[in-house]
Amino acid sequence: MGDRVIRCDVLIIGGGGAAARAAVEASDSGATVHMALKGRLGKSGSTVFPVSLHGTFGAVDDSDPDDSIERHYQDTMVNAQGMCDPRLARIVAQEAPLALRKLAAEGVPFLSDSHGQRQRWQGCFASHPRSHRIEGHGGPIMHALIQQIAARPITVNEKIFIEDLLVQDGMCIGAIGVDTSGHRTFYLAGATVLGTGGAGQLFKANINPKGITGDGYAMAWRAGARMVNMEFMQTGIGILTPLTLMSAWTWAYKPTLRNSDGEEFLQSTLPLGLTVEDVYQAKTGHFPFSSRDISKYLEVGILQQQREGRTVHYDMRNSPRLAEYKTMPMFPWLLKRGLDLENATAQISVYAQAINGGVLIDEFGSSSLPGLYAAGEVAGGAHGADRLGGAMLSNSQIFGARCGRYAAERALSNPKPNWRGSWPAEIVEAPDEARSQDCEVDRTNLTSLMFDALLIERNGATMASAEIVLNELQSRWKDAPRSWAEHELRNQIQTGLLMLRAAQTRRESRGSHFRSDFPNRDDSTWGRVIAQQQVNNESQLKLIDLHVVS
Repeated sequence: MGDRVIRCDVLIIGGGGAAARAAVEASDSGATVHMALKGRLGKSGSTVFPVSLHGTFGAVDDSDPDDSIERHYQDTMVNAQGMCDPRLARIVAQEAPLALRKLAAEGVPFLSDSHGQRQRWQGCFASHPRSHRIEGHGGPIMHALIQQIAARPITVNEKIFIEDLLVQDGMCIGAIGVDTSGHRTFYLAGATVLGTGGAGQLFKANINPKGITGDGYAMAWRAGARMVNMEFMQTGIGILTPLTLMSAWTWAYKPTLRNSDGEEFLQSTLPLGLTVEDVYQAKTGHFPFSSRDISKYLEVGILQQQREGRTVHYDMRNSPRLAEYKTMPMFPWLLKRGLDLENATAQISVYAQAINGGVLIDEFGSSSLPGLYAAGEVAGGAHGADRLGGAMLSNSQIFGARCGRYAAERALSNPKPNWRGSWPAEIVEAPDEARSQDCEVDRTNLTSLMFDALLIERNGATMASAEIVLNELQSRWKDAPRSWAEHELRNQIQTGLLMLRAAQTRRESRGSHFRSDFPNRDDSTWGRVIAQQQVNNESQLKLIDLHVVS
């Protein structure tokens, strides 16, 4: 097995913005760095996935006298609603301007106005415009980071699925990877960084690339790392056909919503005294669903139609503000992509977008499992019940950098790890067509089940039934996976269970977590974070205060 063992100071698992930044910083700190990702660098992961016309990077602008680090921090804390670590929120507010300048120096073309000032807009839930815009979402960030990686002695291993972490003496000392042929590679590392992204593909309707299947959550859980806030996830409304796109820009222009029966359904679903215009107005302030204002009835109404088997269509053709809408950059952008909203409707859907929780990290990016670090969407603690617009891109760069530096420091100041256990055998087997078909059927059923049980509107009875099914699926696929699809299914099931258990436990509504059977926020009982951890093969779940973690 000697030629299948790779030894390095720092192993980076993943290939998106957080993982790439961690690799650059670890290398600059003097560590030998290997990246292992199941896709292609710059071609896979959420950072480069084009879900909107622009990406946004949340950071205070030095030239803006009306904004401040303290204001950014307070915005984060208000919207987290008690569910994030104040230390991490303050780090993001303080270091985001530095990360922004670094990206600009590396060549990321943030959009500027006619005076050369970077464009800023007021992102979701923010009290002030501090979202710096990037055309092409996060693609330019990845392009710049790939150039940085190419200029350093960083080894990139593509098309490697990391199936599990290596844990010995209570520490993470690397990971086990498998290629598309079933051959294994064993990474021994002084420190390991998870940058695997989220779990959007757990839901049949999602705005995520195909590889985002909860791998990091599941492998960290199996290794014994603590997880937090898995009940909080960012969801919203987007275009389903003729293209897939987030839409944070549509409601101010007073569209008409109709179902596939031709009915204008929304008014009939609203509480007495509310109008469609009231709900639209509330929705103009943020893309993501939140239970804390009346905009929630928009997603709830659309989801009701979808769960009853109807499609929902967005119609601008008779809007009193159509002429104004046509002057916006989005109109010609959509027109080039085959959607003419002056003459046609768009089918829309509620979508899963991003998980707000994940592997609990401290200010160094370190998890509760020594030797394991996490950054980006896989990490938990810096976001809460709702998340500021532009926070994910800035968070991934800030904690990607911190993980890289502190992981390198740990690896270089401790003895090199040496695995004392036995190596698992190769899993090269002839393809089993029936097993593969069963896997795909179960995967399809799982994503439909999670859409019905966990997206937007939740209730205890539906989630309890879903958990029974997920436990059955987990038992069915408990044997060692034989293919990438089976690895992903195993991880999706485990991540789904983590999310379901947290959502069932929190018997209130708070931000992105909405219980129709417990529609009100209850700080007296639920003002603390739900943490989950596997200890001695037993699942533990408890309420904790993030600033007093024990």
